Amino acid sequence: MTAQEYLSQGYRLEEYIASDMQRLEEARDFARSIPSPRADGNRVCTSCAGEAPFVRAVERANAMEEKIKAELDLLLALKEQMEHVISSVPGEELRLILTYRYMEHKTFPEIADSLNISRNTARARHGTALSRLALPAHPIDIRHPAGTPAVPVPAS
Repeated sequence: MTAQEYLSQGYRLEEYIASDMQRLEEARDFARSIPSPRADGNRVCTSCAGEAPFVRAVERANAMEEKIKAELDLLLALKEQMEHVISSVPGEELRLILTYRYMEHKTFPEIADSLNISRNTARARHGTALSRLALPAHPIDIRHPAGTPAVPVPAS
């Protein structure tokens, strides 16, 4: 994995994190909405095979919540790792260029305006910053962990 491929994972990282937070809250709302059995015993389930239907629903909600939590933990770990990697690049301007480009998703014209430099200079310094970036020993790859994408494609 190249430095640019690694940092490019940040392109929609905030959106993925926000989406997972929303999905986690929806899973929790679903779990809270599952009716429990009535204490007076008047409710009878003739189609149940020994287990109340709410038990399976609660188990599914808990499994969904655990899956979303694991995905969210991975995304937050990647964000933290990327911030650490960028902070290790020598030179404040080079760190800013990488932060603007990969964490804030700014275009080269926007970066150039922010730093009061030309677009060509922004592109050249971006290349310099990438060449000075040292990948971590075990970079997190959300694109292909164990051969499958960890993050679903957000709905349009």
